[in-house]
Amino acid sequence: MFEQKRYPHLLPQDTPVLTAFLIENGHKYTRVDFDVRVGAGRDPGPDFDDNIRKDGLDLSRRRIDALCTNNDTVDIVEVTGAAGTTALGQLLSYRELYIIDHPHSKRPRLIIAARTMQTDMTAAYAASGIVVHLYPGAVENA
Repeated sequence: MFEQKRYPHLLPQDTPVLTAFLIENGHKYTRVDFDVRVGAGRDPGPDFDDNIRKDGLDLSRRRIDALCTNNDTVDIVEVTGAAGTTALGQLLSYRELYIIDHPHSKRPRLIIAARTMQTDMTAAYAASGIVVHLYPGAVENA
């Protein structure tokens, strides 16, 4: 329903992972937005024209891979090949930035969609309340 051949800013090797997630879970959502920007961004500084500063702020905002919503839930989905500390930190940060940007929204659930989980990371994801979806067969077509 929401799956695509390409997703904004997603690495080509991660596309099959997000597609697998959406095939399995897309029916749970009424809306899926890709490349959702959160946070303030970084100002390049007063030495630049206002239009350049505005573009710099916008382009440097953090980007959620997929924001999946329905009437009851808001899910932040991070997509990666091997779920490790980087994706864990991104998810935790994205939730807080989303809450700051959308203070009246429901508190987002966090989901990792990955091909594999790094061996020692299962407990950290579980302790952080992150829902894990693994798709070891989700690979690019040659």
